[in-house]
Amino acid sequence: MSMGKALLAVLVFVVTAARAEVMSPGVTLDQVNTAAELVSSSMPEDDPKRETLLRLYNDTRAALQSFGESTQALDTFSRARENASAQAAALQAELARLQAAPATDDAAVTAGLSLPELEQTIQGDKSELTALNARLTEIRAAVDGMPARDTAVRDRLTELVERNAELESKLGLLAKTPQSGTEEEARHWSLQAGLASGLAEKAALDAEMLSRPMRLALLKAPLDKTSFDIG
Repeated sequence: MSMGKALLAVLVFVVTAARAEVMSPGVTLDQVNTAAELVSSSMPEDDPKRETLLRLYNDTRAALQSFGESTQALDTFSRARENASAQAAALQAELARLQAAPATDDAAVTAGLSLPELEQTIQGDKSELTALNARLTEIRAAVDGMPARDTAVRDRLTELVERNAELESKLGLLAKTPQSGTEEEARHWSLQAGLASGLAEKAALDAEMLSRPMRLALLKAPLDKTSFDIG
């Protein structure tokens, strides 16, 4: 097995394991909204219990939104990683083909053009060059920004490990099946959704870090081709 295939196999295994670590929030947004509407319509506004329940429901909503975003990010990094090697190889092959091809005789190409046609060709070339330079700047910025992003991800992963452990500990102190409509149920929803969100975010960030070499290769391939196109 080649080194590239071995690396891909390891990455697929790790990401599959990361997906397995993502737990269900244990509650849906519809359930939270229904409970919140019931509390809002049936309890006095000055009731402290009402305020507590609505706050917990809002926390759960935020956790569910974060959970959805993180699971989507995990899938995006997984798909990108699976296709990155093939895409980078295709771009490198195209670059090699262009580099091996005979140079274009620009004088011969423009010799038969009228003055308006020549001006139009020059304007088109300028526009294309402007677009290529903009693309080159964009790719270089993405490559240069990777080290700072790596640091931010590592810091966030450290925070998530501590936060998830704390949420798991608190969740373990509650009844597994609290009574419907109670503060304990609302707290259980908030903690479990928060833990699910934290685990999903960690899995997504792990996948981002693991996919870094392949994403970098996918950035460098068009960087080389764009530089060649500019000449």
